[in-house]
Amino acid sequence: MVFSAAPLAYAWKIFPMDATDSNDLWKFIPPEEKVHALTKSQSSGFSASLFAIAVAATLAVGLQEVWLFYGSLIISPLIYQLAAGRSWRKLKPKMMLEYLAARSAARRYAFSVKGEELTIKLMFRGTVSEEFKRDELNQALEDSVFGNKEAAVWISLFPDSVILMQEQPGGAMIRFGHLINDKLEVSSTSDGYDNDLEVILSSNDIKRPTDKRYKIKSDSPAALTVFLKRLEEYKSKQKESFGKTVALPLPSAVADDDDDDFVSNF
Repeated sequence: MVFSAAPLAYAWKIFPMDATDSNDLWKFIPPEEKVHALTKSQSSGFSASLFAIAVAATLAVGLQEVWLFYGSLIISPLIYQLAAGRSWRKLKPKMMLEYLAARSAARRYAFSVKGEELTIKLMFRGTVSEEFKRDELNQALEDSVFGNKEAAVWISLFPDSVILMQEQPGGAMIRFGHLINDKLEVSSTSDGYDNDLEVILSSNDIKRPTDKRYKIKSDSPAALTVFLKRLEEYKSKQKESFGKTVALPLPSAVADDDDDDFVSNF
């Protein structure tokens, strides 16, 4: 994972991270990624124990010492635990550092789109592909010309904004950033299974005209489902806050009351 040091240092200086210990940061990572890392570490342990048994069996055949083979079978669980634990101790800090760096960059981009609340509520990895709001014939033509390839992104949800970042050799680049308001269009497509869920984001803001839609997918379907529900919840709350009005007395009514009080004094 590559992030440029200068933007991250700038983001850390202006938007220092909340006082978070390692346990809180670990809870911030989606469960699907934790399971994937655990599976990877377990496969490393299994490979190490299998390799040790193969080497011991070869030596047992060459030296005519059967006890080498049976001894490797006995200590194979210990080799598994040591190798799996070593792999896990490498994967866990790496994941935490990646999310820590991504959080800092996401907060900087949230500030750039004029977001006021810079506390990330949800972050996970996914992919995004750009589509155009046109008919199917033009869409097929543009896909054949531009490729319409998916790109790996970090998906970050704030209480008042949403940020999609893509990693590049020069640092993190924002692909889509928008305040959660009535200008943000949110839709989803699914065949009835969470694994098929796709979230589509677009903007109808006349100040930033665009005919692109951003289709989001993720290998963490549970995180994507929670993202969609929370985004719709935040959008409905923003809509309710925009619709609220405060009833104030009209200036003419106040003037009439003052006149009545003035006349009643005589």
